[in-house]
Amino acid sequence: MRILMVEDEKYMSEAVAQVLKKNNYSVDLAYNGEDGLDSGLSGIYDISKCSVNPSVKK
Repeated sequence: MRILMVEDEKYMSEAVAQVLKKNNYSVDLAYNGEDGLDSGLSGIYDISKCSVNPSVKK
């Protein structure tokens, strides 16, 4: 299963990703809404986890 995590809290997202990877999940991280949207639109993820208010440049 491939997971996309969109979270601006780097420490938290890296800690969660480490646990998921130890449990044989493939995890990609995006640290802002713009990168998360670009990655999410690729269609390669089975699931995505997004922060409540991801930042996107206007």
